[in-house]
Amino acid sequence: MPVFEMENGRKRYWACKGIVFNDGKILLLHVNHDADELGHRPELGDWEVPGGRMEAGETDEQTLKREIREEVGLDVDVGRFVSDLEFSPRDDVVIRGKCYVCASPSRDVVLEDNGRHDRALWLTFDEALERDVPPWFREAIGKLRNLGDSSNYL
Repeated sequence: MPVFEMENGRKRYWACKGIVFNDGKILLLHVNHDADELGHRPELGDWEVPGGRMEAGETDEQTLKREIREEVGLDVDVGRFVSDLEFSPRDDVVIRGKCYVCASPSRDVVLEDNGRHDRALWLTFDEALERDVPPWFREAIGKLRNLGDSSNYL
């Protein structure tokens, strides 16, 4: 898969995001909008889950493992597919991809030093949904809730 393609005059990137679980809580990252290279639109929220753009030749699992390790310093097991995602951080870019459940044996987050994220929190579903999160994340959480016990996630 190419790093990006052109679609209607906009760059289209492929990405993967991971809802990272540890002991019943999920990891949310606060976006530092001043350091976000793609820009930001208010409807995308101030909080997100780790993950990012695919590199040429990567699988979804490889992308997630690399991105989560880079962004928060955690090693994860990639579980089930949760939902598709699409958003446009600015007029000339569209991000399309997939969201998966991931499990981490640790909560020892080390944020990447590029400044894109300035805080990390481990929260319950309800606590996470009280934050300003993107619409696709709300949809993903709804799907996870329908699965019941977290042992069904991986």
